[in-house]
Amino acid sequence: MTIVLDSRFMLKCVKLNFNDLYDDGKSQLLTNKVRDILMNLYYFYLKVDEVKDDTKHQQDINIIDDIG
Repeated sequence: MTIVLDSRFMLKCVKLNFNDLYDDGKSQLLTNKVRDILMNLYYFYLKVDEVKDDTKHQQDINIIDDIG
C-alpha cells in the first residue's frame, strides 16, 4: 500500500488501474488527462511560490514524463 502513496509511483498506479478498467484507447486518454491535470497543478504551485528559476524543478518534470 505504501507504494501508492509514493508520488513517483502514483501515476504508474493510475495507469495500471485504468488499463484494468478500460480498453487501451480510453485508458491512455484518461491517464493523459490525469497527467495533464497534475502537471498544471505543479506549474500552478510553482507560480504561487514565485520560483524564479524553475530549471531546478526540471528533474521533477522529467520523472513525471518518464512515468506517463
